[in-house]
Amino acid sequence: MKICCIADTQLNKENIEMYLEAFKKYLDVADCIVHLGDGITNSSEFLSAYKNVICVKGNHDKNENIYKKYYKLNVNKINLLFVHGDRTDRIAEQLDIWKNRIRFKMGKNPDLSGYYRWLSGKYTEVDIVVYGHIHIPRIEVINNTCYFCPGGMTEKRLLFGHDISIGMINIDDKTKIAKVDVIAYNPILHSVKINAHNKLLWEKNQILLN
Repeated sequence: MKICCIADTQLNKENIEMYLEAFKKYLDVADCIVHLGDGITNSSEFLSAYKNVICVKGNHDKNENIYKKYYKLNVNKINLLFVHGDRTDRIAEQLDIWKNRIRFKMGKNPDLSGYYRWLSGKYTEVDIVVYGHIHIPRIEVINNTCYFCPGGMTEKRLLFGHDISIGMINIDDKTKIAKVDVIAYNPILHSVKINAHNKLLWEKNQILLN
């Protein structure tokens, strides 16, 4: 099963559709497309061409009764959880934003260590947690759970030096191995490719390749 994951499509509708068109070959082969929240309406017209699209509400999405708060999926006994990833502690959330804006202006990488501790402490009862919100692609395994953020499609200043990106999860029907990839958009070449630094071959309770 192929699952395409997109998040934080917060640019204007025309730009979002341009990026989604660039990623179209991945969307076309996906058995399921999951939007992890924020900017859902900007991508809804483009994604309406696809049948199996799930939308999880982000903290900036309106019409909260339309979208799911989370989505659970079991594929070959691998349990996946899809969430936006925002914290209910808005003060901690805002402090992280201000801190990392300052760090970025100083030429430093963002520090999301506190956020990652919160995330890995909150979501522990599944095999793969897929989340958005932070706009930064990341794949990490903690205590046998894979935490996967595909990145986002938002303003350059909110990408903290990263490219526009989406994610793909490919779960093999026979081996029950999940291949997790970040697919990045190259703004110079106007092309997309798998990010060599953000990929994982994962089997329940073990990492095969990182």
